[in-house]
Amino acid sequence: MRRFLAILALLCAFVAPAAALDFPPLDGRVIDEAHLLDAAKKSALETKLADLEAKTSLQFMVVTLASARGMTVDDYGLELRKHWGQDPNGKRVALIVSPQSGRSVIQFDRPLSDTLPDSVTDAIFQQALNPRINSGDFSGAVTLASEAIIRVLSGETLPDMRLPAPPPQRMAQNDITVPATAEFPALSGRVVDAAGVLDAATRESLRAKLAALEARSGIQVVVATVKSLNGNAVEDYANRLFRRWQLGQKGKNNGVLLLHAPTERKIRIEVGYGLEGTLTDAATKYIIANSITPRFKANDFSGGMIRGVDDILKALSGDEEFKQRIATPAHNPLSNMPPFVFILVAIVLFIVIRAIVSASAPAKRGGRSGSRSSSSDWFASSSGGSSSSWSSSSSSSSSSDSFSGGGGDSGGGGSSGDY
Repeated sequence: MRRFLAILALLCAFVAPAAALDFPPLDGRVIDEAHLLDAAKKSALETKLADLEAKTSLQFMVVTLASARGMTVDDYGLELRKHWGQDPNGKRVALIVSPQSGRSVIQFDRPLSDTLPDSVTDAIFQQALNPRINSGDFSGAVTLASEAIIRVLSGETLPDMRLPAPPPQRMAQNDITVPATAEFPALSGRVVDAAGVLDAATRESLRAKLAALEARSGIQVVVATVKSLNGNAVEDYANRLFRRWQLGQKGKNNGVLLLHAPTERKIRIEVGYGLEGTLTDAATKYIIANSITPRFKANDFSGGMIRGVDDILKALSGDEEFKQRIATPAHNPLSNMPPFVFILVAIVLFIVIRAIVSASAPAKRGGRSGSRSSSSDWFASSSGGSSSSWSSSSSSSSSSDSFSGGGGDSGGGGSSGDY
């Protein structure tokens, strides 16, 4: 089965470039597709970026997106610059802001990693961009963040932009909840059933188990159901929700999010940095496939959540019986299939996919400019924890659970599934 998936992935990677994506035109150093800047501010920023390039030879672009076209902002940014023919040359930086996706990212060439370390990009996000985005000042956010990056690239010390008072979710109080937004539900307790698919008894049972876990270990596990992923991939949504709620203790990053999106029929276990060695990807994949998915397929959402949480707790406690279950793989009927069958199926799939792509986008096939340089030559601030998600505050609802995140972070560890 692994050989078959590897061959299929290789063929899909070969065919994928032929599929045309929609890209804004490269008509300057400021591409304001989302129309966040007025004409005067855009012109002034264009001048500053041109002056920077003249003085340092560094190329800095500011891009606002109306949409990420169904991709993550990080990935779309890489594809966008490849489309523009901007191969990594050691001198390029891009600030990409997507209001619709609620995400911003700073991407740059690998040789500039020392110039733009995580500490610097974190400061730009947290002190220049996010506070103004949260207040609705998109134009000011883009302008101030761009000016801060220009200072850094010019060799200046990043000035103190006066970090605002910590938002409620960072406060060390147990009676604070993270407010709801149009995209994310409020962190109102250890069980957030925004989709309304869990019965009261299940919610109370889960709360009790998770509260007991935190009391004895400090580990924060939150169960959440959401009405919709709002067009996001479940991995991206779960990671951003985890970071917004800041699950786990700051410094220990020992949080876990079990997310269920019934509308899209998606499941995700998102794991904090500090627990990735304990609650491994293999363990989360097993839990989703064997403990949760079969019950969800039978519309037993409460039973699936209970069994999933029970197995998460076993994994976190080092339960030997659970370790044995993971170590004993289920029999795969495809494992004994001769290799030539995989190759034959792969060839057929290649022909079918190629035909579909050819039929759907013949006019745009030659429209992609620039070489296909590997995206690994680009560094994105998101890879080091410096990516940013934002949302506007709204009224907060109280909860008898009296629970808040502890300042933890997640790097995308965990597994996903559907049913």
